Amino acid sequence: MAYADVGPEEQASSDPSISLGLLEGHTYFVTAKATNWAGLVTTASSWGFVVEASPPLPGFVHDGGQYDIDYQHDLSTISVGWGGFLEPHTDIAEYSWMVGTCSGCDDIMEEQHVGLMTEASATDLNLQPGVRYIVTVTACNTADLCTTVSSDGVVPDTSPPLPGVVLDGSSDGDIQYQASRTTIRAHWFNFHDPHTGISHYYWRVGTSVGAEDILPSTRLHLTEQAFVSGLDPPLPLGVQLFATIRAYNRAGLWVERSSNGFTVDNTPPSLVTNPAVDSTLGSVVPNTQVWRDTLSATWDFADQESPLLYHIVSLYTHHQSDLVTEPVRLPGDAHSHAFSNLTLHDGDTYYVKVTACNAAMLCTTRESPGHTVDSSPPTVGTFAVATDHVTQLGRDVDGHMTYWQTIGSTGPHLRLAWLGFADPHSGIDHYLVTVGTSYTGTDLTMAGPVRLNHNGSFESSGEGHVQLGMVPVSRDLVPVERIYISLWAVNTVGLNSDVAHATFETVPSNPTSGVLDLVRRCEAQSCQGHCTCAPSNQQCQPLNAACNDVTGDSQYTSVQVFDILDLHASVPDGQDVNFTRSSTSLAATWRAEQDGRIPVERYEWSAGLSGEAVGSHVFDTSADRIWHDVGSRTSAVLTLPRDGAYASLEPRVTFVWYVRAWYNQKDFAIFTSDSVRSLPLPPQVSASRKVKDLENISTNKDKDFTTSQTMVAVSWDGVFPDTFGEINNYQVALGTSSGASDIIAWGGVTTTPDLTRTLLDSLSLQTGVTYYSSVMATNYAGLHTTVSSDGIKVDTIAPTAGTVYDGLGLHDADYQNDSLVVWGTWHGFSDLESYIHHYVWCVGSSPGAEDILPCSDVGVQISATEKLTQALIPGKKYFSTVTAVDAAGLRSSPVSSNGITVDSTPPVPIERLNFGPNLVRNPSFEQTLRAAEWNVSGTAEAVAASGFATRDGQKYLHLHGSVSQRVLTQPGHQYQLTFHARHVEKTSLPLQSQEGRVSASGLHRMFKLYQRFGTFDHGGSSAEAAQNWHRHVYYFTATGSESDITFSSVGRAGMALDQIGVRLVNVSAQQDSGGESVSGLVHVHTSTAADWHVVQASWDMEDLESPIVKYEWAIGTVQGGTQLQGFKSVGRRTSGRNEDLHLQHGSSVHVNVVATNAAELRTVVYSEPAVVDLTPPVISNIRDGLESKDVNYQSDLTFTASWEVEDKESGVSLCEWAQGLSPGSTELSQFQPTDSLSSSSKNLTGLIHHGQTVHTTVRCHNHAGLESQAVTDGVTLVTSPPDSTAAALRVASPSQTPFPAGDSHQSVADQLRFFWEGFRDEAGIDHYEISISGPSNYTHTWLSAGANGETSASLSGLGLESHQTYTVFCRAVNMGGLVSDAVWTNVTIETEQPLVNGSSVISQWQPPDVLHLDWTGNFLSQSELVYEVSLGTVRGGSDVMQWVETTETAMTVTGVDHSRAHYVIITAVNRAGLYVSQVHRLST
Repeated sequence: MAYADVGPEEQASSDPSISLGLLEGHTYFVTAKATNWAGLVTTASSWGFVVEASPPLPGFVHDGGQYDIDYQHDLSTISVGWGGFLEPHTDIAEYSWMVGTCSGCDDIMEEQHVGLMTEASATDLNLQPGVRYIVTVTACNTADLCTTVSSDGVVPDTSPPLPGVVLDGSSDGDIQYQASRTTIRAHWFNFHDPHTGISHYYWRVGTSVGAEDILPSTRLHLTEQAFVSGLDPPLPLGVQLFATIRAYNRAGLWVERSSNGFTVDNTPPSLVTNPAVDSTLGSVVPNTQVWRDTLSATWDFADQESPLLYHIVSLYTHHQSDLVTEPVRLPGDAHSHAFSNLTLHDGDTYYVKVTACNAAMLCTTRESPGHTVDSSPPTVGTFAVATDHVTQLGRDVDGHMTYWQTIGSTGPHLRLAWLGFADPHSGIDHYLVTVGTSYTGTDLTMAGPVRLNHNGSFESSGEGHVQLGMVPVSRDLVPVERIYISLWAVNTVGLNSDVAHATFETVPSNPTSGVLDLVRRCEAQSCQGHCTCAPSNQQCQPLNAACNDVTGDSQYTSVQVFDILDLHASVPDGQDVNFTRSSTSLAATWRAEQDGRIPVERYEWSAGLSGEAVGSHVFDTSADRIWHDVGSRTSAVLTLPRDGAYASLEPRVTFVWYVRAWYNQKDFAIFTSDSVRSLPLPPQVSASRKVKDLENISTNKDKDFTTSQTMVAVSWDGVFPDTFGEINNYQVALGTSSGASDIIAWGGVTTTPDLTRTLLDSLSLQTGVTYYSSVMATNYAGLHTTVSSDGIKVDTIAPTAGTVYDGLGLHDADYQNDSLVVWGTWHGFSDLESYIHHYVWCVGSSPGAEDILPCSDVGVQISATEKLTQALIPGKKYFSTVTAVDAAGLRSSPVSSNGITVDSTPPVPIERLNFGPNLVRNPSFEQTLRAAEWNVSGTAEAVAASGFATRDGQKYLHLHGSVSQRVLTQPGHQYQLTFHARHVEKTSLPLQSQEGRVSASGLHRMFKLYQRFGTFDHGGSSAEAAQNWHRHVYYFTATGSESDITFSSVGRAGMALDQIGVRLVNVSAQQDSGGESVSGLVHVHTSTAADWHVVQASWDMEDLESPIVKYEWAIGTVQGGTQLQGFKSVGRRTSGRNEDLHLQHGSSVHVNVVATNAAELRTVVYSEPAVVDLTPPVISNIRDGLESKDVNYQSDLTFTASWEVEDKESGVSLCEWAQGLSPGSTELSQFQPTDSLSSSSKNLTGLIHHGQTVHTTVRCHNHAGLESQAVTDGVTLVTSPPDSTAAALRVASPSQTPFPAGDSHQSVADQLRFFWEGFRDEAGIDHYEISISGPSNYTHTWLSAGANGETSASLSGLGLESHQTYTVFCRAVNMGGLVSDAVWTNVTIETEQPLVNGSSVISQWQPPDVLHLDWTGNFLSQSELVYEVSLGTVRGGSDVMQWVETTETAMTVTGVDHSRAHYVIITAVNRAGLYVSQVHRLST
């Protein structure tokens, strides 16, 4: 576009109807050309501008900073980083960001502008755990076109997961032992996190809790079980191992718990005693029994590595393991079991199989030897004698049924044959025979019944085997003598058949033997018709004599009858049984008293219901044999036949055993046992009652949890109904599994039947373990029933405390408006040992107090609300306190909310006016840039300049990169950051930097630079250069004890920085607004440049009840006005800045601020009007000291400066001063407010020392925020005299001869010349003083010398005496008039030459060429002499030796030709340089 004439106007625009064809992304310049009436032209060009029509391309937004996070631990800070926003044509001008609970929302933090920063943080937020917060970033280019991108959100979580329970093994429960050495299993539950959930787990295994020496820590996904196999080396044996689970939530926080441990045991239980059926009950022969309804077994297993866990006991027959009953599971400590209510089959062999399993689930199985059951006795047979029956039975056996007399060594005996005895189930084992001369008599077999084993030696025709046997008798038989033989069979289980009685008559066949002839017709042997010839189970015609029942007659021997269970053992005295567990058998033994009374000849036995007829309820009294003859035997077993009238004993009724003792054929007595009752079943268990674990022995309520580790009370009231009084005792055991007794063994606690509760004390129970009380009720028959409680778990750990919120919402509330309602919400309480039974909630004015709402049980609900009758006090905080009570009654620690406040007042303003000293080191870059002060990235150069090219001092910083410094701050305090910036000078770049960056704690801003140099045709003046410096003011709040202040350049040209300051903001006392608007409480600073202006405002508000959540500010030309800027939110920042204003000189600026607290109450404050002033104050006549004349030296450590300052527009608001050792520096004292606006004093004791020059810099500010400064020429501190330690004084003696005078000697007596050096004084030496003293009280006054810096002096006309020594003194006087110590030196005057005392020289020649000379005594002098010797071959010559000096009076010369004549010249020289000579000719 060509130049367009716009006349005298100072603005112009192109025709909008004509397209200029500007290209997006290209840079363009506007040039104005001004022509005066003389035709002279001046041009000026604008900054380059870029055409931009599209917004930036979107980038990314990362929660947390550089790398995106989804979860964080901080509840007060949101951090964000962004990038990737691309602007292809221009540049990104600035970013802004906001925080909310949704994309694009700002309900958490309103939009904040951060310039070109790509990271930001917001602090002091009230974030809630578990809520997702989303950051929205807006990027705008220089054309104000913007693009908005939101993050995916971050969820705060400050609490680790709640711990769960870790169990060893993979089953539902916890294992204490395992068998495998190469595998490990663990499972867990109840790890949870209410805010962010569980992310993953780690697990490890070690030999102690938390250790990982067995299995290193390994990450797991979201599973609740873990398994590892193939371990090498294998797991150690007998060592307890612990699995540890660490649960992480998605915020990276973790909690861990360990199992209670497990031990590896790879050996099964060992057998101690093999299983065996108890042969002491219902058994006559080992491994057999006659009881068919019950069976008892015993065993014993042991395991040294792990406890026995349980036994599986089963009963089966030899018929291919046909189970008789279902297997029974018994506790690990069981050693016996009684099977009852069985239906065992006669003749079957039964086996008891016991499988013992230890806690490692390794088992050992053993089975008992076979145990034969037979409840039926053998059937009775008869003697195999020949008959005269028409049918030849063929039962007789030749040679048998005979008797034999004594023949030699063979005694008398009978040879018998019999048949018909049979036992289809267990078979006949043997037979017993007695022989006597009377009925059932045994006088011929006095040693007892003769045993004859069963065999099948002869087969009769159709009647089975005929048994043969020889029975010894005690004497030879008499011919035709009648003998009575009793024969009965015994089966393999020991049951006896009925007795076969027969009477035989001896018929001799020869003198030594004869035939036993059966007496087929006989007489009765008792008054009841007992005989040997009657049909089976019948009797003969009784004797005519009447029977006499002599029971109770003392003449007759009495008999004691005992009920027994052990069928093959005699009964000790007093051990009669009263109960039997068998319902199919009775047994007894009896004993006749041996007291000399009428003895018993034979016995009969029977049984029956007590109190009824003999045999009742046992035998069919109408058909069965009631009394059974046993001869002289004293025991018998009754087994009820399966198909009899009474197949089983009626339970719980009394049966007695009858013994009828016959004393002769007519006298008998009946004796009975004391009765026995059949209890075939174990004690019954009530279906409605249970074993209870009680809190104490006096309570009745079953408890599932207890806090006691030493005591458990147990009750079993009504559990075992005992209507008939059958229970003998109760035993109580305690174990860690149902029925177990590993804590209290069986037998340790036994009670009588009338006691149904007991206290188990002196225990050592473990927390978290469930213990089971087991009660064993044992009846009088020895059968028992065990019932276990449902368990009681020891819980000594109180519930884990959770979190309590104020309010009823999902998140915590901090403030409320309603003063008549309280509410609370809670979560996170847990109890792993038991469970939360209820919560207790109360409200008070302090955490844990209940003065507002008393504590009450609110059940298991997790929120509560209550209306109050008395209003809460506004401004006071109230706290909800919740206590969780678990099922064991343990209470968690009370958890209080963080409090909720009733707020009814708006924010209160605080006036901000004063600022502390500058905290920045080397703020104006006057000193070398050191890393200890400024950390440089890129290029930074401290440029020395003069005049107004610097803003402060003699240097400014040319920055192309960044520079930062860490200053000391106080956390939570607010600081003012000020600095001056401008463009760099005389650059050839067409596009200058227009912005810079500044950052501090919570502050990240861009700032603009002024009109750059060189845009006009004419060079700028110093005043113009000064106007290019612009002061920027920001505020930030420190978050730590140190804060980083960083400045960064933007663009290729860099920028200039100077006079940086960080000052603590000091606030005055609080002023109560009373809820109304207040004026003058906003601090306003304005800055003005050529074409743009800045208004910076700061304020401070306070709310005693609720925090201030938002500030809004506006700028106007009148109070309350918004003409320059409408109300704009700055969030919680207490300052605002507007850089796009156009202000007029002399105009007034008003700032209005609205503060809103969390209760949505507002306060409005206003600033005083700020006058726009473009000129800084004028400082003149600055000087050191208070006098009108400038001071250059002083000895006082208090330094004073005075000046004159004025500002005609806005007035001087503040002057600051600082001291340094160079003009403009501040290393001695940073800028501080002055005592007055015209002078100030400061004591620098300890900061400076003698000789240092102090320069004072004064900086004054006007009310418009502009400033100027001036520097004194300095004043030097003088407090010490000059230092003469290294000083030296030297006399320069003049010589009148060719020989120089020696040290401190001279030959001139009327003058002295001397030199000095080495006097030192940092304050400077003003002049020197000299003096002379000598003999005869010769003293010269002090004379001034060296006033112009000379270090030598001459004195003449002195008249000094020869051969006398004089002392010369010199001292220095410094600028303060202080005199140093004097230094001195001596000088001796000698005006006469040496005297000649002799004229001979002794010479001696020594071949071949050595010459010895000696002139001792030739010369005399007052001072030491030096001799100069020359030797020549002519007089006065020195061709042999020239000018050799010596202090000796003899000399040896070599290389001398003895053949020639020689001349020696000896010159004696004294210390003053005077001399005398002699010449001698030496002889050859």
